Amino acid sequence: MKKCPTCRRSFDDSITYCLDDGTPLVSEASPDSEATLVNPSPAQSAGSNELPQYTQMPGKATVSASQLNVPVMPSYRATPQTRRVWPWVVAGLAVFFLFAIMIIAAIVIPQIAKKSRNSNRPVVEEPPTPLPSDTSTPAPKESTSDTEAPTDEDVVLAQLTDLEKQWTQANIDGDKNALDRILAAEYSGGNPPHTRQQYIDELKPDATVKSWDFQDLRVDLDGERATIDGYLRQETTRGTEVYSFTDEFVWRDGRWQATGSRTVRVK
Repeated sequence: MKKCPTCRRSFDDSITYCLDDGTPLVSEASPDSEATLVNPSPAQSAGSNELPQYTQMPGKATVSASQLNVPVMPSYRATPQTRRVWPWVVAGLAVFFLFAIMIIAAIVIPQIAKKSRNSNRPVVEEPPTPLPSDTSTPAPKESTSDTEAPTDEDVVLAQLTDLEKQWTQANIDGDKNALDRILAAEYSGGNPPHTRQQYIDELKPDATVKSWDFQDLRVDLDGERATIDGYLRQETTRGTEVYSFTDEFVWRDGRWQATGSRTVRVK
C-alpha cells in the first residue's frame, strides 16, 4: 500500500499520485523506519513544472525520482548562421578580370612596340664607303610644262620609279642635296613622323648595303597627285632585308615632289 503524506489517505500500489491533491504517494512503513516525505511547493500545487521539495520522514522507505513522472523540458539548439556566398563570388570575378587584362596587355603591348620601331627608311650610322656605280640611274626627264601633270599612268610609273631609285641611292650615300630636291616643303613621314628638315639633318651614309632592287611597283594617279607602292629588297652585311613602302607625290614646278612616305620591314 501507498500513503499520501499530506492527507494521510492510503492508495493501491499501482497509483503514484494522490487523487485529491496530486501529492506523490509513499510506501507505508513501520513506525521506527525512516521515510522520505515529499512536500509540494505552492507553485507545484498550482500546476507548475518545477520539481517538488523532499523532506526526510522517519523510517527507511525512499521515493524514487523516476516514480514522480516529472515532465522533461525540451532542449533547444542554436540555429547556425548561414554563411554569405556573394562576397566570394565578387572576389572571384575580380581576380578573373584582372588576369584577363594582364593577358590582353601581354599580347597587345609587344605588337604596338614592334610597330613603333618601324621607321621611314633604314639608316645606319657608319662611315661611307664607295658603292658600285651599276646601280645608279639617270635622272627622269622633266615635263616641258610647268602647269600640267602627266595623265598617262605608265608614264607616271616610269617617272616615279626613276625618282624612287634616286631617293634610295641618296639614302645610302647620305646625299642631302638630292633629298632637298626630292622632298616637298610639306613632307612628313616615318614613325614617329618627322619633317623634311629633320629628315635631311638626320641623314647619314649607310655602308652596310651591298645591292638593292625594287619589286611589284604600282602607281595610283589622281590628277596632280600620285601614290606609288611596292617592295625594296636589299642585300646587306646583315643579310637580306625586304621593306614594304608607300610614297606620295605631288606635281609641282614641273616635277614630282614627295609629300609623305611609310615604310615597314617585312623580312
